[in-house]
Amino acid sequence: MLPNRWFAGISIGSRAFSVVELLVIVVMIGVIAGLILPSLAKARQKVEAQESLEYGRSIGAAFQRYTKDNDGRLVPVKQKEMGWAELLVADKQKHDTVIKDGIGYNKHLSDVQQIDSIQNPSMTVAFGDTGIVQNPTEKNPNLWREVLPQRRSRSLVFDTPLDKGWNEGKRRMINRHRGRATAIFADGAAVLVPVRYVGFEYESGDSRSLWDNK
Repeated sequence: MLPNRWFAGISIGSRAFSVVELLVIVVMIGVIAGLILPSLAKARQKVEAQESLEYGRSIGAAFQRYTKDNDGRLVPVKQKEMGWAELLVADKQKHDTVIKDGIGYNKHLSDVQQIDSIQNPSMTVAFGDTGIVQNPTEKNPNLWREVLPQRRSRSLVFDTPLDKGWNEGKRRMINRHRGRATAIFADGAAVLVPVRYVGFEYESGDSRSLWDNK
């Protein structure tokens, strides 16, 4: 039979820890983890946001190159069997550009066709974080929510108020980075902004409608 002292605590080296002491240690570890883990999560989110911004700039640069190489013509949503993402990276040996999933092209701009038709490229959003939303009738764009955020596809387009069935259309720009979305403008610049900043609640021609070419 084991001595009674084995039931009083657990021996570690020459020091015996009681059950109460072990519980205190476990609680302390839990408290420390509770303080550290949220900070680590925030740090990871900041890194992801910065990576998305840099990625957005690479898309903007590819968009500019395509327009320049094609006499001012904007990249189409699809050409033959290639989507806009594949068209932007068709010349991979010359330009090291990679298009990841989850970025959408402004469907309205793809219909415009020519860069000269965009009155203010620096204030016109050409690409952005895009997903299929579950609440398209929501009036506040910042509250649009993805149906399956883990399933993102390539060569997406996002709808605008000029599209038929806009109120029911589910392809929307969405906030993916702590309440902000990557927005890539027609002049190649990229920023992180709330989706509401793009002005989807305003009509074509309104100065607040950054999705519009007018």
